[in-house]
Amino acid sequence: YSSHYIKILYQELYDKIIAKCIQHPQINEQSKYLLEQYSSNLRELVHGAFPMALVNYDLCTELNKEYKDVLSEIFNAVSRNERRKEDEIAIVLYNHYKNIFDEIFLTLVEDYGMIPNGKTRRKVATFTDLYNAGLINQDTRYTLEVDGYIFHAKTLVLKNGECRLQLLKDYNTPYLDEKEYIIGVYKTHLQAALDAVNIHRKEQGKEAVDLVRGSVCWKTDKGLTIQELIDRL
Repeated sequence: YSSHYIKILYQELYDKIIAKCIQHPQINEQSKYLLEQYSSNLRELVHGAFPMALVNYDLCTELNKEYKDVLSEIFNAVSRNERRKEDEIAIVLYNHYKNIFDEIFLTLVEDYGMIPNGKTRRKVATFTDLYNAGLINQDTRYTLEVDGYIFHAKTLVLKNGECRLQLLKDYNTPYLDEKEYIIGVYKTHLQAALDAVNIHRKEQGKEAVDLVRGSVCWKTDKGLTIQELIDRL
């Protein structure tokens, strides 16, 4: 309860420290091995529900892009109450590589967010949910730091009460199209982060990236990540 301590999620510990240490060119083999083993332990499901941290986010996302239909077929086959004959191969495959498939399904929150036959789903929250819960307001500001560059955004409350994330060129300037209509308004923080980074990379003559971890990269002016806000719902 001391104010000298701050809460750090296992996911943040992995993303911000462990993963970067593993990838560091000067890490020795013994230290790398220990960190990889610790990461493997973080992947284990707690009480059969969720892992302490998801450590293969990029890989799981790429696999979903490549084999989306296959993964959906396996998930549906295992989840069905009445097993069909055509489900047998998918079920055998899932049972043989259960840990791998579970990590994929848990990582892909928007598509699955749970293990087949699981009773609990990982939280999927919108900006409207966060606004209605009083966790953000119409003046909440966000920053995203990638490649040493800081991107800005703010909460936009629509007339119907729904909320969006609005990208800003700087602290106050919105993005406009050729007709000077406001653009850069998003339902999800993931796509907003990806577009913001790639717009900047294009201006710098750099190649676009396929993934930005918006849930842990966007931070409010109070230093809270969007994932931390979701966890408070």
